[in-house]
Amino acid sequence: MPKNNIRDYLFNKLFFPKVVVIDRPGIIINKTSRKYGGEISKKRVIFHFEDIFVNLQMETIKKFGKERVSDMYYKLGREIGIMHMLSGGAKKPPTFLIKPIIELVIKNLGWVGLSKDGITFNAKNQSLILKLRESAISRKTNDHSIFIGGFSSIFSFLTGKNMEGEVKHTNDPNEYWYIFNKDIKRRFIPDIKKLMPIKNYDRLNFPKEITPTMKTSTFSEFMKFKKIKLQESGKFYFTDKLILPSTTEFLNLIANRYSELKETKTLRKGIINGAKKLAKDILKNQKSKKDKIGAIINMLSAFGWGIPVYRKKYKYVIFDFISPPISKYGFLYEALVLNGYLNYIFDKELEIKEIKMKKNPIRITIQYYPI
Repeated sequence: MPKNNIRDYLFNKLFFPKVVVIDRPGIIINKTSRKYGGEISKKRVIFHFEDIFVNLQMETIKKFGKERVSDMYYKLGREIGIMHMLSGGAKKPPTFLIKPIIELVIKNLGWVGLSKDGITFNAKNQSLILKLRESAISRKTNDHSIFIGGFSSIFSFLTGKNMEGEVKHTNDPNEYWYIFNKDIKRRFIPDIKKLMPIKNYDRLNFPKEITPTMKTSTFSEFMKFKKIKLQESGKFYFTDKLILPSTTEFLNLIANRYSELKETKTLRKGIINGAKKLAKDILKNQKSKKDKIGAIINMLSAFGWGIPVYRKKYKYVIFDFISPPISKYGFLYEALVLNGYLNYIFDKELEIKEIKMKKNPIRITIQYYPI
């Protein structure tokens, strides 16, 4: 059997994963397994809006300048890439499988925007070039650092060597190359021990099915009724806004790093203002506050945030998320996004007074209070 055929056979029959999406109200689980060899990993997936993340990064650039923020987001990308590989139980594969594995990773990230014949892997030199077009987030921020950092960590895992990355712009303003190799000057080595998955991840994130007190939507229902549309490129849109699959670990690691840098004001401003502006657009057909709250509850349920339950107590606006995604980094990113939605709905400034995790059933309670 020719070498290429042997490679394809091993990859497709033994290594190529089957992906099963378990979708019920408030919960999206991505379950990955080999065709032969049992389950690899399960992950809670949530969807979030590109525009809100973009607004956060642009607000940060406005305050600190692009160079400093690019360095910050490259480091975040490096950490996120390692978290992704650790959560999937990744190990160094044979060299001949590196390219098809990278192709699979890119394929599963349809919103990244890979060009035709966009992967060049040199096994001898252990170098990688990704040719990309119109990637999410970077197409609006003109900053590629978080993706370069993420892919450099993934490539490092696959080769067993530290690989840093850089961007090369082409004559086409919509196309750019990400270049990775061991000769690029070392910029950041993440602490792997700190990025290990939470020990009780499965118990916290894969609850038994519960009966919600009210009917809430699933992602598949939103797809069925065309509230969410999937383009051929692999990009998901809610109304006309791009939504990105992620995990709460990734988003709240980012929120955590802002807190460590004592930049919670920048974090709050970027996320809340972005969410408030977005809410004005996506809720434009909802007339009453009740209708707007109902639309947000259904949307967040379909996006996998857990089952949202809304109530008011005195001046407090309270949201419970039953069976939410749980990580060791908390739920601040999501709480700030909801803060922006509520500011628009109630036409007043609210602030988070408390985020508390409770048990039986597992839920996160967020209290907001008018400023």
